[in-house]
Amino acid sequence: MANHKLTILATMQLVRNRNVPMLMETYREVTQKIDTALLPLWAEFIGLAHNQLLALRYFEMIRNMFFSRITDNTLHNDFLVMLATEAKGLVLDLKRT
Repeated sequence: MANHKLTILATMQLVRNRNVPMLMETYREVTQKIDTALLPLWAEFIGLAHNQLLALRYFEMIRNMFFSRITDNTLHNDFLVMLATEAKGLVLDLKRT
C-alpha cells in the first residue's frame, strides 16, 4: 500500500470533494476503472463470484468505508487486510443465516 500512497490520497480527495462536478466526474472515471479490474477478484474473495452485481454493490460500500477510515496513521497493509477480512466475514455470516 505504501507504493500507492499518492494514488490513494488523491482518490481520497476526489471522494471528499465529490460536490465539485469536475472532481465527481474524475472520481467516477477512476472508480469505474478500479471496479472493472478488481471486481472478479473481489467477488471471488468474498464468495460472491456467482453474483457480480451484489459483489459490486458491496465493494462500493466497502470502498466508501475505506476512504472514510483511512488516515496517514492507517495507511498500511495491516489496515487493508483487517478491512477486507471484516468485509468477507460479514458475507460469511450472512450466508450462515
